[in-house]
Amino acid sequence: MQGLKDKKTIALILYSVIVFIIFTVGLKYIINISDIDKNLISRDTTLSKSEIPLNNSYVLDKGLMTNYNLILKNNFNVVIILFFAFIVTSNFILLLILNRLDFKERIEILNNINNIEDENEILSIDPIMSRVYKDLKNKFDSHIEDYKRLNSYLSHEQKNAISILRTSLELDGNKELLNVLDKVSNSVEDVLAISYIKNNEDMYEVDIALICAQVCDNYSKVYSNLKFDFDEDENMSIFGREKWIYRGVSNLLDNAIKYGEGKEIYINVKNQKGSVIVSVKDNGIGMNQHHIDKIFYDRYRINELNKDGYGIGLSLVKHVCNLCNGFIWVESEENKGSTFYLVFKEYK
Repeated sequence: MQGLKDKKTIALILYSVIVFIIFTVGLKYIINISDIDKNLISRDTTLSKSEIPLNNSYVLDKGLMTNYNLILKNNFNVVIILFFAFIVTSNFILLLILNRLDFKERIEILNNINNIEDENEILSIDPIMSRVYKDLKNKFDSHIEDYKRLNSYLSHEQKNAISILRTSLELDGNKELLNVLDKVSNSVEDVLAISYIKNNEDMYEVDIALICAQVCDNYSKVYSNLKFDFDEDENMSIFGREKWIYRGVSNLLDNAIKYGEGKEIYINVKNQKGSVIVSVKDNGIGMNQHHIDKIFYDRYRINELNKDGYGIGLSLVKHVCNLCNGFIWVESEENKGSTFYLVFKEYK
């Protein structure tokens, strides 16, 4: 960064020197023209008519000097125009150079920030940058803590309210409203899950096969055509949170049931070359490529008219994958079904 500052200084010094030289040359040119005018006037006024030579040498000399003077005066206008053109052009070039150096300085700052592994390392980069970095970090940490407290409070209050309402409905035996309440509860869990910010302190080792088994067990009560399979001898642990994975797999099963047309749905968990892969396959209506490219967008729906689509579900699943350092993709064919894949790094 110091090197970039030195380059700026050198550019300004060179620019100043060049402008000074051009200005000096132009000033001398103007002075020469002025001296020629003065000499001609002085020579004419000091000679009397009787002293003027009768031959044509003086007339010729004066004529040549007059012509030379006119040429200089005509060129003077050209020189002035060229001088100002040079000033404007040089200012523009200087601006481009300084902007280029400033851009390089910003890139260097970004690279330094990205390469920081230790908080103390920032102190060795630049004092001003160090102070700004610390101020931003303190403000950011403060906002994150406020956000976590608000998230925790909302989660606690919402769950308490839903639990109280569920107890009342169970006593009344109202299954229809209980189903509605389950959907509301799932929606609340989805909103809370998608609002999470990645923080390694909140993550731990989780058995993704066990979580998928729990999800399938719950959904098998309402959809009997579920087939779950995993290899018991393989390590199925990843680094994440049980709640996140549960909501992600649940949303995939929701979509598979919605579009599976009552056909079999297969859930498989396997470990392949150090990656834990979860696949959810249905044999339903499938999708064309146009929808595949957009289904992970927030609130994207395949059928806007009927409000029938993936909505927040797949954007939440993608967010869960990002939180757990994983990724998601889909293979689908119209009228043949879809297969969603979640891939995470194995936790050893």
